[in-house]
Amino acid sequence: MPFIDVRNLHHTYALKNGGTVHALKGIDFTVEFGEYIAVLGANGSGKTTLALHMNGILQPGEGKVTVDGWSTADPGAVREVRRRIGMVFQSPDDQLVATVVEEDVAFGPENLGVAEDRLAAVVRDALDRVGMWEHRLRPPDQLSAGQKQRVAIAGALAMNPRCLVLDEATSMLDPAGAREVVGIVEDLHDTGMAVLTVTHKMREAARADRVIVLSGGELVADGPPSWIFEHPDLARWNLRPPPVTVLATRLRPHFPGLPAGLADAEALASSLVTVGQS
Repeated sequence: MPFIDVRNLHHTYALKNGGTVHALKGIDFTVEFGEYIAVLGANGSGKTTLALHMNGILQPGEGKVTVDGWSTADPGAVREVRRRIGMVFQSPDDQLVATVVEEDVAFGPENLGVAEDRLAAVVRDALDRVGMWEHRLRPPDQLSAGQKQRVAIAGALAMNPRCLVLDEATSMLDPAGAREVVGIVEDLHDTGMAVLTVTHKMREAARADRVIVLSGGELVADGPPSWIFEHPDLARWNLRPPPVTVLATRLRPHFPGLPAGLADAEALASSLVTVGQS
């Protein structure tokens, strides 16, 4: 049984003018324990709507989402689902609820009933994992955007999840802050945690084991980054391949041995050396 199982998922939003928007249209996919999946798509493709179904923030209009066998639509299962899925949103300010960092990280486990004698250790472990323990007594509003996002990740980790779902978690960060967050996510994945990251950044998607593409509320592609980045329909989905992939495509007629889907400058340079020596 997969860790997350999404079957025929539909979601429709009601508009104030009486109309509707069919945001998800029959989505099917699974997430296995320990997978690293990136979700790509243009604005309005349904990425955030999909992410919000992963821990029951939104309910299916049709179809089903199960997490470790628990249905997100079952009110009695909400606690178990949210123990397993940690959510990190685009704006950390929407997620930070306390006036001191360590109190914010303690909020979730306290509400899960973690014993007082264990709570301090849970908070320290979560903050250590994101490199924010030394800032534990600071107010969140005195932190940089990148530091706030790391605290938001710590708050999710304090719930001891099996999967981290990130919805455009680096889109509001400067390049240095984004690199820090991506590095932390990769370290967490290396420990066995599943990751589902919604992003519009191809470089971040390139780090995933698998990429899912949404377009117009439908799942239109599912495969490794190397296949997705050179897919002939990429432009039709309003997506652009990473610049390195474009360069590799232009170089391939001159270096026929270049592998497909290169998205990293170091990988391209290494491949050019290898091909040149063969």
